[in-house]
Amino acid sequence: MKRILVYGMTDNLGGMETYIHNIYQHLDRDKIQFDFVCDFPTMTFSDFYLKNGCQIHYIPPKNKGLFRSLWEMHKVIKKRHYDTIYFNIMNAGYVLNMLPAFLLRKKIIAHSHNADTTKKKLHYSLRWFLNKLSDIKLACSEKAGVFMYGKNEKYQVIKNGISLNNYFYSKDRYKNIRNTLGWGTKPIILYVARMNHQKNPFFALEIMRALNKSIPDASMAYVGDGELKEDIEKYILNKNIKNISFMGIRNDVNQLMIASDILILPSLFEGLPIVVIEAQASGLPTLLSNNISEEAKLISSTEFLPIDDVKNWVNKIISILENKSLNRISDSTTLEKNGYNIIQVSKTIQEILLS
Repeated sequence: MKRILVYGMTDNLGGMETYIHNIYQHLDRDKIQFDFVCDFPTMTFSDFYLKNGCQIHYIPPKNKGLFRSLWEMHKVIKKRHYDTIYFNIMNAGYVLNMLPAFLLRKKIIAHSHNADTTKKKLHYSLRWFLNKLSDIKLACSEKAGVFMYGKNEKYQVIKNGISLNNYFYSKDRYKNIRNTLGWGTKPIILYVARMNHQKNPFFALEIMRALNKSIPDASMAYVGDGELKEDIEKYILNKNIKNISFMGIRNDVNQLMIASDILILPSLFEGLPIVVIEAQASGLPTLLSNNISEEAKLISSTEFLPIDDVKNWVNKIISILENKSLNRISDSTTLEKNGYNIIQVSKTIQEILLS
């Protein structure tokens, strides 16, 4: 059995953490095992991973001292004799975390999970270095690959696979889950997003503020957490926005997808968000920012809208709600054909990590 050191997990459940978790559950544990190096004080799913025989190595974050963080990373790699380090990254600045692995002559696998960044100067100044240090380059979408490595670099797209059967929609499941959640018959707008700048939360809240006027009982189920939580709470209070239900970090997002009426994701930028794949697997009508790659559209009920006009989003939501009983199905066949079955994705990743 080969142990792979994985970097990229944080203390806040998001798309990257979900991707790694999905992959891990379908690996052949007789051949491969994940260990983790984490520069956060805690790590999402840590109890699960420890229970399954993984090791978690905590190191200081770079903002507490770059040299100290890299030295601790160096010690972990050297002491545990890891041959392959799997870096899941959001911009080229993460190349600094790769230096210990490079100096120890280990195989470096880089996996891009984003298609833009607020740290553009850092990213573009270090992209050449990332390309130099990475032995294998992966990306969650074509857009994320071009962003991370450049148009002329070779990389492989790895789809954000999910367990398709967990998202099967039926009218009975819709009603039963809603009754369990206490949602009754009111319209539910689902927003699954880390509470940060990238996810454009204040625009999403403005959508709900406008929707309150047209459909007073429409509610937002807000799933997520993050650094903007207090600012978001104050914004809701100051703007007197009604019917926002904070649901925190959940392990039943598949159930929420089945029981909701619309998913919105007005992000400023994305790689290829897993929540969009999940929503489409459940046949959930989905409205996305037109900054998100068109690769994300897999079924006809998914649409892209510009993030400069709240009214446009509200009108589209109203139209969807007026026709919500029509033709909603789970089209797992289309997602499978497009490569989003987690079993096949995990098999591909395992082959790459063991190569």
